[in-house]
Amino acid sequence: VLSTTPVTDKETFYFAGHYLGHVSPSHYAMCFPLAITKWFCQCVLRCPFFTFDGCAQYLTSPMAPYLLRRAYEERGEALPVL
Repeated sequence: VLSTTPVTDKETFYFAGHYLGHVSPSHYAMCFPLAITKWFCQCVLRCPFFTFDGCAQYLTSPMAPYLLRRAYEERGEALPVL
C-alpha cells in the first residue's frame, strides 16, 4: 500500500548544481537513503520501499540526461523506465 510508504517532496537538484556546483555521477548515490534503510523498511517494517529523484530543473538542464545515464552505468544498474 503506497499510503504507508514515507515519501516526501524533497528534490535533490543534484544535477542542476545545487551541491556547490558538484555534479559528479559517482557521488549521485549520496542523495538517496542508505541500503540499510531500505532493508529495515522492507524486512523489519514490512512496507514497500521506493525512491526517486524528480526535479523540474532537469527538464531544462542540457547536461542532466547525460549525467543521469553515467550515474546508472557507473553503478551497473539498468536505466529507469519513465
